[in-house]
Amino acid sequence: MKFCDDIPNSNVGFSPRNLPILDVAKFPSFRGVAAKLTGCSRQRRPPVYLRVFANIAALNTPRQARKGLATPLREGNFLQFFALFVIFCTATALAQTPFTDPRDGKEYKTVKIGEQIWLAENLNYNAKGSECYENNPANCAKYGRLYNWETAKKSCPKGWHLPSKSEYETLNEAVGGKEEAGKKLKAERGWRDYKGQSGNGTDEFGFTALPGGFHELLGGCSEGDRTDGYWWSSSPTEEYFAYVQQIGYYSDLASLYGAHRYYYLYSVRCLQDKPQGETNSSKGK
Repeated sequence: MKFCDDIPNSNVGFSPRNLPILDVAKFPSFRGVAAKLTGCSRQRRPPVYLRVFANIAALNTPRQARKGLATPLREGNFLQFFALFVIFCTATALAQTPFTDPRDGKEYKTVKIGEQIWLAENLNYNAKGSECYENNPANCAKYGRLYNWETAKKSCPKGWHLPSKSEYETLNEAVGGKEEAGKKLKAERGWRDYKGQSGNGTDEFGFTALPGGFHELLGGCSEGDRTDGYWWSSSPTEEYFAYVQQIGYYSDLASLYGAHRYYYLYSVRCLQDKPQGETNSSKGK
């Protein structure tokens, strides 16, 4: 059965009125009723079977259903099971709300990490001062566009902004600190192996960082495809430099360092503006 189909597709506000309704009349006895839960994940992945919640429900249950994918429920623990399931559905629904850029109609996945809501894909808005890796449109479709710093600062759609250095630091801390942020933010595929070891990450939070590389304006070359990802911040550092978040295939680290504002084109990840009355930290640190 699917309990999540009617959960509203919204990442702002979640009311108990919007929760899916369970018709208890359909469950005259919870004994022997299998709960096979598949409706929560809207990612392009196989159906999600909530084994964790099923195991909780199975604590007082004589046996599990076949293959461990469904668990008989008993009346005594069903409410606990369902409460945990609602929490899971809520979190998943909030995390998977798409955003459509009104400027060109492109749709982006979004993800909430800590208190921040990010686009879960690199920006692919065709602005002056941006281009595809190796000028190949297929790379724009895969990695998004590469932007110079001035263009990057004003390319995010209304309601979103180029994150500051401090906002990237907040992201890195939210996933466990910069020493392991690279591994947890990297996509599960698409990264080149390094010395016989996979360069892919765990993508534990759905950020899905991809190795889109960079373009160097002076040399006119593109480098880093499948090995490195670079994302502009809005924060300047020394004269002619601005902070960049960098993740490589050879490390679990996410690092912030200064790159020349006028020599390179890098990727852009947009961060949702804070609610009215709160201040975005897109300027300054």
